[in-house]
Amino acid sequence: MLAMIPAACGSHFAVAVSALSQFIVPSHTDSIFFGLDLHDDDQRALIRRFPDAVLQIAEQVVDLEAGVPRDLTEFLDAVGRASPVLRSHWRYRRLKTGIRGR
Repeated sequence: MLAMIPAACGSHFAVAVSALSQFIVPSHTDSIFFGLDLHDDDQRALIRRFPDAVLQIAEQVVDLEAGVPRDLTEFLDAVGRASPVLRSHWRYRRLKTGIRGR
């Protein structure tokens, strides 16, 4: 539930991720968009505004051992479009490896 708080913070999303990151525990989630409360168009705009912070919290939340969220590919595509340089980031690559491993 902590992972949903940054989306409610709007323009302070990155600050909220930074403040909460030490408390995030990886867990199983069926949908990364719902797990991060980024499921509607207004909230998904946060991916374009804060791709680094979105990737950080997603990587912290997703427990690949427990299962891969069904929409992780779509999520990573959105992050990659928002910031192509993040496609080479270790967090992105770790999540992408989880998709290939299923």
